Amino acid sequence: MLGSSVNDELLKFGPTWQPSSHIIWAENTDSQSIERMDSSINAAVAEFTHAKDLQNWNIFWCAGIGVVNSPNEVLELEIHAVKCLIAALTRFKLDKCGAGKIFFASSAGAVYAGSLNPPFTESSLPIAISDYGRQKLKIEDLFINYGKINNVKIVIGRIANLYGTRQNRFKKQGLITTLIQNSLTNRFVNIYVPLNTIRNYIYTEDAAKKIIWQVTNANDSFRLVIICSNNNISLSRVLRLTQDVTRKKLLYFQSCDEDTTLQPIDLRLTTEHPNNLESFSETSLVVGINNIRLFLLDKLRQGELV
Repeated sequence: MLGSSVNDELLKFGPTWQPSSHIIWAENTDSQSIERMDSSINAAVAEFTHAKDLQNWNIFWCAGIGVVNSPNEVLELEIHAVKCLIAALTRFKLDKCGAGKIFFASSAGAVYAGSLNPPFTESSLPIAISDYGRQKLKIEDLFINYGKINNVKIVIGRIANLYGTRQNRFKKQGLITTLIQNSLTNRFVNIYVPLNTIRNYIYTEDAAKKIIWQVTNANDSFRLVIICSNNNISLSRVLRLTQDVTRKKLLYFQSCDEDTTLQPIDLRLTTEHPNNLESFSETSLVVGINNIRLFLLDKLRQGELV
């Protein structure tokens, strides 16, 4: 979802590059599956090295299939993919091919889940309490170390809760999309955190704009930035706004499971690196919710939402 939005936003400024063949993500820890992924990453880096032709370059690594409750085997596959990418970048000496920057999309919620004294900023000490959060910090370190050794500028974006029309409805994440989808299909939603839980939600297209601005304007060798909206909001408020937009009473029940312990009550976010984007107005939560409602309503009419 984020990668597609970043690419669409970049296209407004000119052509972008993508490998002729998509990276084949390993489906499991089977050696053949991992080898296919490694080969596709190596081929993509080799193709990129020749395609960019000694021009300045930016790489946006917005990939990832893991979520908070993903098994460690899945999370380790993502770490392996990044190690493979960095090894290929080093082998093909991309750092010698013009000035480069790499952006990595990390997770603010995951790395600050155990941190103290919200709202959290770039100066807050990250304390991960889940394997997912620890994985994000490991990958951050991998990119930072590569940048130091190879003189490549690194931008780490710790992303707030993304929502938008491109949300993967089968990934077991995305509260707002789930609320609207279940509202349209008259199904109950299982809410396993208290209603006073506070999160920062950012519309995907807004996040893409902020990411590109930060990468474009990053002149230091390393930049850490929180990509968030201007508003932190409680779950109860999200429920009320969703009901207002859909004009339907939401069907939900509350329960506790193993994921509840990985979800802190207060995850307010703010950034010390605001964007100076001209004529930029953030998508309000009401507008964003309605955009998703219209998108899913169209899917429902096409028989794709069951």
